[in-house]
Amino acid sequence: MGHLRSRAHRELQGLLVDLRKGTGLTQISFASRLGWQKSGVERIEAGHQIPTRLEARERAIASGITPYALTWRLAARLKRKP
Repeated sequence: MGHLRSRAHRELQGLLVDLRKGTGLTQISFASRLGWQKSGVERIEAGHQIPTRLEARERAIASGITPYALTWRLAARLKRKP
């Protein structure tokens, strides 16, 4: 899974992957939508890089949800048993 440090980081990684997949976009297309290099999307999705708040915010918006909704969805995932 990469180098993620905590369960919260792993849940955020999974949520961001699910959001991108929900758009129906490939990593390349999603990176283009963000104005990023594909490697930036790959590193986060592979767990090699923890996204900054700004990166997570940008990904939420590019996925069609608000940053607040991203926070809510992450909190819901964290409430589930590990």
